[in-house]
Amino acid sequence: MKSTENNLICTCLLLLASSLLVQACAEQVEAPTAYETPVAELMGQGEAMVENLCVSCHAIKSNDLSVHPDAPALRDLSKRMNLEELRTPMMEGMIVDHPDMPEWAFEPHHVDALLYYLSSIQSDQSDRQ
Repeated sequence: MKSTENNLICTCLLLLASSLLVQACAEQVEAPTAYETPVAELMGQGEAMVENLCVSCHAIKSNDLSVHPDAPALRDLSKRMNLEELRTPMMEGMIVDHPDMPEWAFEPHHVDALLYYLSSIQSDQSDRQ
């Protein structure tokens, strides 16, 4: 009789523990993403970065002219490449063959902001991201 009671108690405890474990798993909240910035805010950040870092050489709007004669208008970048191809170089340190171009390395959220802005000003709308 004692053995049957012990088995019953063990079974009840096991069921209770299993039930609590299932309930705890069901209540787990998904881990938040690294950041969630609204697109409009990213666009504004990207525009501000371009105005601070690029305007001294490049055309940065949809209809202005580049100050530096060898600097392409940023609105035409998608004619040369898929803008997404810039993501890794922007994070690792972008180096180009032009001596006047500084080396830049950005954090991932800054790269997102830059790419959103660059995408918004492209003259070739079919390559927009």
